[in-house]
Amino acid sequence: MTPVTTPPASGMLVPPTWRNRLVLLPLLCAFALAVYVFTQEWRPQNRVRVFSDITPTLQDLLFRQGKRLDLYDVSSPKTIRTATPFEDAQEIARPARLLSPKAVLIASEQHARVRDMASAYAYDPLAGSGSPLVLLSRNTNFTFSLSDESRNPRVRIAFSGCGDIADIPLSAAADWYEPAPLFEALGVPQQRRMVLSPAETTLAVIDHAALPRISVVHLTQRTAMTLAVPSFDPEQVHFSPFFVNDQILLFSVLDRSHWGTVLYRLSDGTYEMLSPTFTDAAYHSATGKAILMQSFFDNDRNIPFGSTVLLGQERSIPVADLEEIIGPRDSQTALLILGLLFQDLEATSLQFKRDLTIRSFNVIENSQMREALRSLWDEHRLKLSNAVGTFQILRLEPDNTLTKLDTVSFTVQPPATVATFTQNIEPLLRSLEVSDTFIQEYRKRNEDTMKRGEEYLLVDELSF
Repeated sequence: MTPVTTPPASGMLVPPTWRNRLVLLPLLCAFALAVYVFTQEWRPQNRVRVFSDITPTLQDLLFRQGKRLDLYDVSSPKTIRTATPFEDAQEIARPARLLSPKAVLIASEQHARVRDMASAYAYDPLAGSGSPLVLLSRNTNFTFSLSDESRNPRVRIAFSGCGDIADIPLSAAADWYEPAPLFEALGVPQQRRMVLSPAETTLAVIDHAALPRISVVHLTQRTAMTLAVPSFDPEQVHFSPFFVNDQILLFSVLDRSHWGTVLYRLSDGTYEMLSPTFTDAAYHSATGKAILMQSFFDNDRNIPFGSTVLLGQERSIPVADLEEIIGPRDSQTALLILGLLFQDLEATSLQFKRDLTIRSFNVIENSQMREALRSLWDEHRLKLSNAVGTFQILRLEPDNTLTKLDTVSFTVQPPATVATFTQNIEPLLRSLEVSDTFIQEYRKRNEDTMKRGEEYLLVDELSF
């Protein structure tokens, strides 16, 4: 054999050839990079920085006109994706939620469908199974859904191609909580919503059909807890969860005597009263500022969602004013009249019963007393039947104070009982710091829609 073909003796080390070096060098680089990424990922100071630096900004706004959806790209106002995902009037009534700059979720009690706004592609994320509440992650293939067991709800997490990977129980419904009579008495809308934190590590769930309060699901630990604001009564109801950033959840709370807006810090589980006023909805602006919407009557009377029922309770009639008409409260005649016309006779201010008609007063024999009470009732009813108020648009400052940006009037006309702010929203768009080009495009489409006798409604927004 020649020296070129002679095999090396056992145990001898052969110097790497240039071909070996070409193979080994990329492998060594890849290994070094992996070690660096791993050590950086698990250094505590870097993990805190990654999550705390996330400042959500407004990316897209979704509008609806009839069966059509318009998706606006905030950074490129002329980029508007239009789709017609609704097939009938029943589908139009279903809420539409933005999942990404291209995908929209349309969900009902028993069906959820994801629609691509850039094509005709659509699919069912739950593969035919029903859920009252569904949400998809933006960055991964996780699907979150709520079980249909109203007394013992659970959050299910599924991964595309793998099926269910977690089933997280939420707190059981409180004994005192009966949604139908409670929300009728409050006159505010029931909410059903899931909201992901910017880094998608936490899920906030509100479903008034099952629970009165917000559940916070820690997705990495697969655990859940129910929020309870210490300064409010145990029988408290929560609304409008909104992640200011990855560590602060903002929401509104209401009990039988007062309401307000609260900040909850996920890092240490503490609550901070932001304001004694109630926030109907919150948004992120195009530069990352938190923008709040609140409803007011009589200039300074904050009423959740502009509820005419709560307004009536706030405008209840002092007993002293009634005694000027019917005499001392403890007299037999006064007690009979109060029982006939008013609710909760033990209160210091009374409210008329809701089922009264003009004939209800005919049983009062004293004509002067009868007409005085009828006029009082008619005046009270008139104020509530055409309730005029204002939306105040507020900015949350870094020191947690609120700055008023704009005021928009509204009218609640029967059969509506709450105020909605979904059309003619130019003041909100300005507060969200979108461009003039965006506002002009919205204005044109809104005017064209109104000329056809239809409404151009804001449906949802996407921030990340």
